[in-house]
Amino acid sequence: MAFADGWLIDGTNYQYRIVKVIGEGGFGITYLAKRNDGSDVVVKTLNDKMQNERDFNDLQAKFMKEAFFLKGCKHPHIVKILDICQSVNLWCMVMDAIDGETLWERVEKKGALPESEALGYIQQIGSALEYMHNLDEPLLHRDLNPKNIMIRRQTKDAVLIDFGLAREFVQDKTGKHTAMAFPGFAPIEQYDYNAKRGAYTDVYGLAAALYFALTAECPTPSFNIVAGVALVPPRRIQPNIDGRVEKAILHGMKLKASDRPQSVQKWIDELIPPPPKLPKPPKATVRQTSTSSIIKNSTWIALGLSFTIYAATGIALAIAQAKSAVWLLLVESIVMISLSPLVGDWLNGLEKQGKLKGFWKKFLVVFAIAGINAILSTLALNQVAIAYDKNFSFQELLIIGAVAWGGGGFGTLAATWSWAWAMAWAVAWGMLAGTGTWAVAAAVSTSVAMNWAVTVAVAVAAVVAGSSEELLESVGKWKATMILFATGLAALGVGLLVKVLFVR
Repeated sequence: MAFADGWLIDGTNYQYRIVKVIGEGGFGITYLAKRNDGSDVVVKTLNDKMQNERDFNDLQAKFMKEAFFLKGCKHPHIVKILDICQSVNLWCMVMDAIDGETLWERVEKKGALPESEALGYIQQIGSALEYMHNLDEPLLHRDLNPKNIMIRRQTKDAVLIDFGLAREFVQDKTGKHTAMAFPGFAPIEQYDYNAKRGAYTDVYGLAAALYFALTAECPTPSFNIVAGVALVPPRRIQPNIDGRVEKAILHGMKLKASDRPQSVQKWIDELIPPPPKLPKPPKATVRQTSTSSIIKNSTWIALGLSFTIYAATGIALAIAQAKSAVWLLLVESIVMISLSPLVGDWLNGLEKQGKLKGFWKKFLVVFAIAGINAILSTLALNQVAIAYDKNFSFQELLIIGAVAWGGGGFGTLAATWSWAWAMAWAVAWGMLAGTGTWAVAAAVSTSVAMNWAVTVAVAVAAVVAGSSEELLESVGKWKATMILFATGLAALGVGLLVKVLFVR
């Protein structure tokens, strides 16, 4: 019994009112319906012919089972099953109503389609079939033809519809199948009740649909080919079809199932070869010149200069017979220089995290660090003065500290915060100069200050300036710290060795 116009079907969550019949095939009948929220849907049931069959109950059980399978299909190019419901003992499949036209209607209206357009539709339908064929319980469409391919009006996407003959399959397994077919688009096994079927069955229908889209003519039916009527090659109808495309169509429409591609994807790859894999770019070798290697060379140069200056400073202190306080001051400078990569990396990290945005925030943090250095340098210089029976007045200490703090702050912003020490020492020596010993000490202080400037400015300045990536990549902050510390101690050892062996 066909539903009359206006018939009301109670669904799971909605009601559907039949508007009109929009199609009927050998298996089912399709209606346009209105959902009670106002949207259009499509309702499909078994047609009157199937309802009059003796095994109608079995047919309906299969229809219902396959409807539930299809409801679980989630693919952009397969029509969406919205609901499965029953009306007057007749199971109904409610589907999304697609605003557009069938591939058949499009070709009838426009004639043979451009190759790029047709291939786009076939690729999309191919992906839908490949999805169906690879489900846990695979499904064959078995009724693939241009009337079952919809083209959306807005997006021009192709959507596979009308699964009236769809059913489960095991590749190449012989079983009893419904012997129905659309002439010209069905392979020969579709006409045999007991024939084997597989993914190659849908390959034939897809290749035939492409034949039709490119030529605007239906291909020769497979039963006529068996009878001796040859399939007309598509390029004989449309000479501008690409030779590769024609070859793929003819391969997909081979009469014998075993002669066709055994999966849709294999056929699509013949039709549209996948893009070639680009070779991976060769890995950079250590011989290549890079910014990192230049920085690494500069670092080694700075370390060499540091060692030389430290050693010269130690030898000068040994010759001047400097007291322990002066030696400790040199050790302190070594420690501070060695810690510079860590401090600089910390500042750089704060800036990357957005915690050091703006000039004034950076300014305040930098001057806080410079203040700590200023206090340490002032205390150290005071200990040197005491060791030589000299005294700084409170005002003199303030001047030394202010010079160290200001110079250190601005020096840090310029990535050369070593000038804090250089200026503080220069002021201190100027205040205490007057004896031969202090003249030597002044020379020593100048050497140490120069060492600080060269080491920090060349080897570590990139960190403080925010360009530390290359330096840290080539050396690493912890390794840089240990190398600077080891270099300073080794050079200090040279000075102590001179003192032990040569100075009495």
